[in-house]
Amino acid sequence: MNRQDDKGSIAIFMALILLVLTNLFFSMVEAVRIYEYHMETRMLASKLCGDAFSEYQPYMWKEYGILGLDMGYGHNTATTATVENKMLEYAEGRRDLEVIDVTIDNYGLLTDDGGKPFVKQCAMAALTMLPQEAIDKLQTQAQTVSEIQKEDMNLEDVIDRGIDAIEEAQSAQDTADEKEHSIDEVQTQDDSEPQMSISKENNPIEIYRTIKEQGWIGLVLGEKELSDKVIADESVVSKRELKQGNAVNPVQVNVADYCLYGWYLGQQFGNYSSVKEGRCLDYEMEYIVAGGSSDKDNIEAVVLRLLAIRELCNISTIMVNETMVQQAYAVAVSIAGVTGMPAIIEPVKIAVIAIWALLESILDVRSLVNGKKIPILKTYGEWTSRVENLGSCLSRDAMAKESETGIGYDTYLYIFLALIEDDNRAYRPMDLIEQSLRSHEGYEGTMMDNIVYEMNINLEIQGEPILYSFMPLQQVGIELYQCNASGEISYIL
Repeated sequence: MNRQDDKGSIAIFMALILLVLTNLFFSMVEAVRIYEYHMETRMLASKLCGDAFSEYQPYMWKEYGILGLDMGYGHNTATTATVENKMLEYAEGRRDLEVIDVTIDNYGLLTDDGGKPFVKQCAMAALTMLPQEAIDKLQTQAQTVSEIQKEDMNLEDVIDRGIDAIEEAQSAQDTADEKEHSIDEVQTQDDSEPQMSISKENNPIEIYRTIKEQGWIGLVLGEKELSDKVIADESVVSKRELKQGNAVNPVQVNVADYCLYGWYLGQQFGNYSSVKEGRCLDYEMEYIVAGGSSDKDNIEAVVLRLLAIRELCNISTIMVNETMVQQAYAVAVSIAGVTGMPAIIEPVKIAVIAIWALLESILDVRSLVNGKKIPILKTYGEWTSRVENLGSCLSRDAMAKESETGIGYDTYLYIFLALIEDDNRAYRPMDLIEQSLRSHEGYEGTMMDNIVYEMNINLEIQGEPILYSFMPLQQVGIELYQCNASGEISYIL
């Protein structure tokens, strides 16, 4: 082989080497592009999640501080496809890659698992505003009242303990009236028994009869006009069958979260003493506690609960105070002495204590609904009514003494919240939010079980290779790249 042929061989060899190096170079560049496709797909999946969740329900955030994406966008017909189509619109216009499909694999609704996601969000909002000392104080107060309430929750049951004795005493009193005796002139057969002169106006039996005739609400709230607002009964969140999400990781809620949640509700929802304008009900906290269909039903239920709680507390105060027990006994002697039957004095005394505690409770609740504070358990010095002048308690202006160390109406509502079932505690506030939302233009079809708090998506894209013309890969039929990536987002950290 001559020298010229050698040069040609070298040129061919170098050309082949250059082709291999070129293929290697462009293969590495295309590999980088493939990697970049995968990276961009993941970033795009996260961006689409963020874009979707940036359209949170504005009224719910502004009014209540709760974040959630309404899958129906104000309409009651909502599916994940609606959100998926929205995300496809967000992804339009990209030149380097094409979004083939977006699917929502998992999503969580605020109403899932008994409303725990809603409770958690409220607790998170409260945590940024409420100091730990206040949380501890609320927990202590709730525990104290809860222990007292375990004895009895029904006001009628408390009163019924002495009803039989009252009826016996009343029968004896009627017999004495026929003999033209008055209670003022009555003496027991045993002059050593303590006695107290009681007029008919201050007779516990007559007073109790008056209370039953007048009704509890009118006696406690007076002549103030009550709200006549009502809420839809069967279609609300707490009573209808709810849609269910399929979130992978359920939200965990602990005791501290429920304490924060109760405080949050007290701040965000109105009550009888502090009405928030523009809401579907005026007495919102009372609705959350009682669940009635009207403001009147709910305030009545809460007043009865307050009377029951306060009576139990007040009975405890009387029973541990020897002076007050002796005063109640003296009244019982005056009432029962007309019969000449000392055996019924003890049951009449129980009735007198129950009615005395009830009248003090009426004064307590009047003070509470007017913004004053009352001690959970009173001392004798903090007691307002006097057994020899119980008739004055029927005056609509009469109220219990206020105490700086006591608790107010809003705190009692907080305590009542802790005593209702978890589902009702979560769903009833959502009833109110949903009804208030629907009263605003554009949100008429909003449903709380369409509100998403988290979701996981799967994104599929495709893109065209740029450097195939320099590579033999074209011969194996690879025309498009396809990439998949998942994205997730949640309003709950």
